[in-house]
Amino acid sequence: MSTDMNDTARTAALEFAHALVPSYRAQLGERLIGAYLIGSLAHDGFNHRYSDIDVVLITEDGLDAATLTALRSLAAGRDAKLGQKLSLFWSDRRFTTGRLPPLDRSDYIDHAIVLTERERVLRYVQRSTRSVFI
Repeated sequence: MSTDMNDTARTAALEFAHALVPSYRAQLGERLIGAYLIGSLAHDGFNHRYSDIDVVLITEDGLDAATLTALRSLAAGRDAKLGQKLSLFWSDRRFTTGRLPPLDRSDYIDHAIVLTERERVLRYVQRSTRSVFI
């Protein structure tokens, strides 16, 4: 029975995350580079009782507090219960600002499930006077 509950909860969490994408694109516009799932949803280990919904947002310039509040409100407006499980991670394209600790960044690089993506940013390298995004 627990496996069925976990499967049902995982499906609901995936549908919820995918449903957020149009709202997040509308809110962030061209600033949004990509949105991804990490954590238990990306590793197929989602537990209905303990897991959260880990979403990584990579943007051109990071996110400010007002934008984060707006994004969380959009999630809560879509589904109050699942909105409480949402854990937002974010970074700018250079990985110099935001909330994407090394372990979660590694998970993003190695295991992320794409929700939306216009460009895959894995690392930022400064070469002499020219910047290169890989």
